[in-house]
Amino acid sequence: MTDRIYGPYYKANGRSFVSIVSDDKKKRSQTYPRYLMEQHLGRKLLSSEQVHHINGDPLDDRIENLEVVSYEKHRETHKAEIVEAVCPECFKDIEVLGHEYRFWQEKRNAGGPFCSRACANKYNARKRAESV
Repeated sequence: MTDRIYGPYYKANGRSFVSIVSDDKKKRSQTYPRYLMEQHLGRKLLSSEQVHHINGDPLDDRIENLEVVSYEKHRETHKAEIVEAVCPECFKDIEVLGHEYRFWQEKRNAGGPFCSRACANKYNARKRAESV
């Protein structure tokens, strides 16, 4: 038998994912562009390989808009989009990618961007406690 694929579905940040359920019932999630590229190439991508949207639109998952690049090249491509911010929980200075910063600006009630998942969890727990 073959793996069952569910999706694509979209997370709050606008990124598309697929759920993959193997024959032994193990479930994993993978970005939809990465899944598409693996299907197109007929092989699994290496952990050092990233899928880049050529036109910069992360919602445009057409195969002709996707390319495989190294992690270093992908980071360099987006380097101009790095924004300085402050974690709203610990007030540490952080750098985030521009598109991630814009996402947080659009979702002002979400609080971030955060320096870590731990700070995001603390912030959200505090906000939940305040609303009770």
